[in-house]
Amino acid sequence: MKSAAGKSGGFSLVELIITMALLGMMAAIAIPAFFSYNQNVNLKSAVREITSDIYLAREKSVSENRKHRISFSLADNNYVVEQGTSSGSPYTGIETKVMASFGSGVRLTAVSFGGNPAIVFQTRGTTEAGTVSLQNDRGSAATITTTLTGRTYVQYALQ
Repeated sequence: MKSAAGKSGGFSLVELIITMALLGMMAAIAIPAFFSYNQNVNLKSAVREITSDIYLAREKSVSENRKHRISFSLADNNYVVEQGTSSGSPYTGIETKVMASFGSGVRLTAVSFGGNPAIVFQTRGTTEAGTVSLQNDRGSAATITTTLTGRTYVQYALQ
């Protein structure tokens, strides 16, 4: 911007082109990093949702004196929160949650609770120890581990 005594000028065309080129280079660097960050945020959101559903099923089992179960389906990439009777069967579905609602790249990769793809809470809040594993398209992974008492731990391997 040139300034002379009594004159006020604008920006030259060269200054505007250089500024636009710098903004373009910064955007080219920032946009891929944002999408990578967003994929990991989606994975963490899915893990938080599953963890909170595990805690809620445990609490309901104790307070309602009936078994609750979360059944995971790797093929359908979803899980169903179900409630049963004090002895268990029959279970009725309360809510189905689809991993695609957390982003198209989030998927269940492995589930094992004593060899079963479902976590069942007894009326005292206990369950079989097991794990739920998730992964996103970026290759980041998360493992939710549940102990016999229903306590959960999460481990991330973010890319």
